[in-house]
Amino acid sequence: PEIRGGRHPARVVAVSGLSNVLLETRAFDEAVPLAERALEMCSDALGPDHVFTMIMINNHADSLAKIGRHEEALRIHRENLERRRASLGEDHPDVAQSIASIGTCCLRLDRLPEGEAALRDAVERYTALYGPDSSDVVNNTMNLAQALRRQGRLKEAIPIMARVVEAERRTLPENHRYIALDLETLPYTHL
Repeated sequence: PEIRGGRHPARVVAVSGLSNVLLETRAFDEAVPLAERALEMCSDALGPDHVFTMIMINNHADSLAKIGRHEEALRIHRENLERRRASLGEDHPDVAQSIASIGTCCLRLDRLPEGEAALRDAVERYTALYGPDSSDVVNNTMNLAQALRRQGRLKEAIPIMARVVEAERRTLPENHRYIALDLETLPYTHL
């Protein structure tokens, strides 16, 4: 789609939102250029170190990861992590988000020990920020368990996955599909 108009932050949000919708509908050829355009518009309007620009950088890297460009996504997430640390400080939630994104990219690239370390760090940070039952903690803890499982460390992975299911039971409706999916996955960790 053609982008018209200025670089007002509301327009950047609209372009980024459209990119996300296109990603979800698997219209990758249109989505990735829009994510790049949103980042460019935001950086031009607000500067490269503005918190909103850093969000657009994260979104752009996520769009690259969704189309399988994991090395590029990992590089961008690492650069953005350093930018966020310098600008926002170590305890900011966006720093935890960047670390979690790095961990997820590493898992996709089969860099399991590196992914595990990043995910442990992200889980620790998110737990300190939001408590043990937050969705960020639960999602990254499940990714951590998967990293351990893929390394053959089942004795560590199984109790972590069980904790995820218990957290989901405390926070989600009884018949929520995530609980059912995780309960289905748990027995296969023994393979």
